[in-house]
Formats: sequence, structure tokens, C-alpha cells
Amino acid sequence: MFRCTAENLEVVMSTSMGDRYRTVSSWLAGMLALGTAFWLLRQQMLTSETGTPSQNGTEPPAVSAWQEAVDVSATPFPALVLRVKNGSDLAVHDVMLRVEVGILGTFVRKPGSMEPQETREIRIAVPGPPRSAAVIPEVMFADANNQYWLHEVSGQVIQLASENLPVFEEMPGAYSDKDHPTLHLALSSEEATGRRVS
Repeated sequence: MFRCTAENLEVVMSTSMGDRYRTVSSWLAGMLALGTAFWLLRQQMLTSETGTPSQNGTEPPAVSAWQEAVDVSATPFPALVLRVKNGSDLAVHDVMLRVEVGILGTFVRKPGSMEPQETREIRIAVPGPPRSAAVIPEVMFADANNQYWLHEVSGQVIQLASENLPVFEEMPGAYSDKDHPTLHLALSSEEATGRRVS
């Protein structure tokens, strides 16, 4: 037989409170899962609206860029050493490279046209070594059909409408524009377009 004592009442109340919290946490987890599913569906719909290469019948040329090294012994400033490669069998043109280096700034270089299988090394003078282990450049370029593409930092290559191309701008980062030590350095032709390495 059950007796209603203060101890029994406390056990009953704590059990029902625990169940109540479990129910609320289960409900919140369900809502979070449902919200995530809707967000992923929306992202997929937005991606399909921009047109994927398989839908429009063209594949993007294999153009990519990466950080090769940081030359801390370069003078008068350390140099970020990047490589850009046209890994396709056709030439590409209007190649532009943009790299964000955190508080050190955003830098743009314009290699221009690249032959099939060509690799160029681009050295960018930066005020100091980057804080992160690696920086990832973005590359915009046009293929032989004058179709523009953007190889994003995420690794995704997206087709661009020629009337709505992104603007690649240099930014001073944590510096003021006029006080940035390397952003406005005069560049030689090789520094602006890169040195062919293959």
C-alpha cells in the first residue's frame, strides 16, 4: 500500500520533472532536425537554380590555385607563394586570383591567359606571416567559349553569368588603405602575372 509521505512525494515530483525535461529536450531535438532538413533542402534548391555543369552540358575547366609556401626570408616583406594551374586541355583567359589573408589584407593578381597544363607561381608580399597555417585562393577565369567560372575557397566551381561577374578587389585588412605596407607596391610584369613553372 502506498503511503503519502514527504519522501514519497519528493520522489514522485522529481520523476515527473525529469520526464517533463526529457519531453522538452526531445521536442527541441526534433525541431532542430526538421529545421536543418528544410535548410539543406533550400540550399539544394538554390544550387540547382544557378545551373550545374551537368544541366547545361558544359564542364568547367580544371583550373585551381593553392598556397605553395610562405617565404619568411623574402625581403623587405615575407612572401606568400601561390600556384595557379590550368589543368585542362584548352587555354583559359581573364584568369584572376584573389586571396584573403585575414588582418593582413586581401590581394588580387591577374595572370591573364594560361595555356593548357600551364602552372604559374605567384609571389605576394605581405606585411607579416599569415596567422593561419594555409590560405586558400579563389580563381575566376573564362573558358574557350567565353563562359566565366569561379573556383571558390570551398573547392566548388560555379558557372557565372557574364553580366554579373564578381569584383575582385584588394582590401587593406586591419590597416588603413594608405598605410598598408605592401598593398600598393609597384609590381613587375612577372609579379603581377606570375612566373611560369610548367
